[in-house]
Amino acid sequence: MTWSDIPGWFDYADIYDRAVESAPTDEPSVFVEIGTAFGRSIAYLARRCIDSRKPIKLYCVDPWVDDCPDNHRAWDEASRPTWGAEHAPWARSVGGPYSAFLEAMRTHAPEELEFIRPLRCYSVDAAKMFDRAHFVFVDGDHKYEAVKSDIAAWAGRAVNIAGHDYTHEFPGVQQAVWEAFGPLPQTGTSWIRP
Repeated sequence: MTWSDIPGWFDYADIYDRAVESAPTDEPSVFVEIGTAFGRSIAYLARRCIDSRKPIKLYCVDPWVDDCPDNHRAWDEASRPTWGAEHAPWARSVGGPYSAFLEAMRTHAPEELEFIRPLRCYSVDAAKMFDRAHFVFVDGDHKYEAVKSDIAAWAGRAVNIAGHDYTHEFPGVQQAVWEAFGPLPQTGTSWIRP
């Protein structure tokens, strides 16, 4: 049982690896993942933090709201759900998105679950709780206004900021990133502010 058994998506291990490597060893640092869904990526990051033995405080931020229509294939860019639509039947069978996150983590990554600090709220509200973060990864709601708000809330607080789904499939993500930082090189399906 490991993070790789948790439902979801995760193709940016290299970004998480670099973030952990860049964390200081002599002082605490804060890492924040925005958009956690069922925990696949945060479980990986938690394992890397634990193994590094660095004094990292790891937070995940997600409202875990069930905004998926019953017909999960019937959305467009404006109505795209903010969480794992193809896993909605399973998530609902265990109580909803947050219960599914806890179930997946307890089953596949219990030590990692104890390490992280879940914040069940929207990203812009969570940002108000932090003065500074060493690393922030933006992968929450992929609509333009939401991504723009996430970047605005965190960019001034984050030493390092990156995000996911920087592809033509998510034009709102691309537009918000371009407006905030200018066009950035793509790293797989992700972006990193230099």
